[in-house]
Amino acid sequence: LQRVLLSMEEPKRNVFLSACFPSLLKRCLAEQIPADVLPDYLEALRSLAVAVLPRQEDIDQAAEEQMPAPFMTQSMVSAFLFKILAKALPTAYPIIGLTTDSQDDPVQGGPSNPEQKEAPFPSTSSQRRVIARHPSSGLSEKTITALCYLARDAAAAAPRGLLTLLEEMDTADPTGDGGGDLELSPLALASFVVLLELPGCWDKLHPQVLPIMLSPARRLNILMRACYILASQTTEASPQVVSIGEQDEGEEGAGAPSRLTPQWRLRAFLLLVTSGLGTIRIAIDQNSEFPRSLSGLHCRWQPVRTFRSMLEALASEPDIDRSARGSLFRSISEAMRSFDWKPRFQLYLEIIQKCRVDSIIGAVVTLFKDDWWRRVQALQPNEQKQEVNEELERLIDILKATLSGDVQIVDGMDTLTAALNILRLVSLAKCPAALPLRTALRGGSAGRLDLEKLLNGVSQQIDFELRLLDSPESDRTGESLAELALEAMANQQGGAGPRGQHGDIQAIKRERITMVAHLVARVREVFTPSET
Repeated sequence: LQRVLLSMEEPKRNVFLSACFPSLLKRCLAEQIPADVLPDYLEALRSLAVAVLPRQEDIDQAAEEQMPAPFMTQSMVSAFLFKILAKALPTAYPIIGLTTDSQDDPVQGGPSNPEQKEAPFPSTSSQRRVIARHPSSGLSEKTITALCYLARDAAAAAPRGLLTLLEEMDTADPTGDGGGDLELSPLALASFVVLLELPGCWDKLHPQVLPIMLSPARRLNILMRACYILASQTTEASPQVVSIGEQDEGEEGAGAPSRLTPQWRLRAFLLLVTSGLGTIRIAIDQNSEFPRSLSGLHCRWQPVRTFRSMLEALASEPDIDRSARGSLFRSISEAMRSFDWKPRFQLYLEIIQKCRVDSIIGAVVTLFKDDWWRRVQALQPNEQKQEVNEELERLIDILKATLSGDVQIVDGMDTLTAALNILRLVSLAKCPAALPLRTALRGGSAGRLDLEKLLNGVSQQIDFELRLLDSPESDRTGESLAELALEAMANQQGGAGPRGQHGDIQAIKRERITMVAHLVARVREVFTPSET
């Protein structure tokens, strides 16, 4: 194909390229490619694209005469190579899961069982380094080198500079194709960032790398935009990846192509813990303005949307070990806590208001409680009345975001438990600021919050869901996602018949509702109209 294209005159060749490149994009890496052939395969694609690039003198002449043709060819070649990179990266650097370096065998092992019941964000005894699990066939240095050369030429061919492309990665449509087959997609640029941060790839990509003197804030903007784009990908939205390794002997269907998922979300977590966190610390040390705002020139990557996307991905990804999940949550928490208290609270509140995953909301409410209570304990109400009122307002915003509206007990147990625990903490505390906080909450907080009304709403929902459990099954008009999940979990347990399974599900639901009811009762005991 390269020989045929080069035999054409340039104007005619450019016409064919607009049809040739999209066809190649659809066909390349669509079938299994042996590991020893893949580097040559990538090199052939790179060589084809580079061969049809216009000469530099033609580009200079076109710039003087304001002719767009050479620039259109550059754009097509660059987009073609960038999209090859996005398709080839999961094949050249496959990941099957995340674990921690404390494991005996971090390389071997398959994905964790998504049906296993475990806490959404488990805690471990100490912070551990999160590492990737790779297939047993291992990684090929030759393949990664070929991919680096392809990515380097993709950046070199782009009409716009690499730094501009990466700093302006489109996050409005992170799963889009950029507007067409030969347009730069956000995922292709994020893939370049991933490759750039892999050990040993910087030298191979040079000179198409980030400037060494680039400020930490600008570098962080690139890293976190890439994290958001990667975390927003889903298996359905990403192309399937063909494994380059042979299947193990004895596996069912041996000899057939073994397909892996791209695991973009796992790459987002690795990018955060290996590069993002360190850059955040340096940015804070070098620029005192960075942690003071969630927007502006020093923070162009929209932290609310980025952290929310990563937390949602963390709660739903099955291929993460228990210890790694806990370590990743603490890493995301550390990144959010790098902001000063005022923007950090706004970050927490917006995630709570916009997220629809109960486990995430509950975890963020708990983060707020820990940070907020540490500040409250240090307040002296007689000397810091304004500060006490500000913290009261923040508490009211959290309570209204978690206890008002369409409250669900079984579906929203983590959220309700976290919010009620804050009230219980205030009710039992003996620090100086606790008394004025209790008094304000009992008195309705000058019309800002009617706590009794909120608690009544939760109690009514508790009664309704308990009656629903006691009603005949034929009277139940619908079931929530949480109820369906509980039934699916019970159905996976062997040895119980349908009636036994139904009884187990009902018992689990009743236990959850009863626990929330006890918390509400304990809060009511203290937040009564009269002081005791």
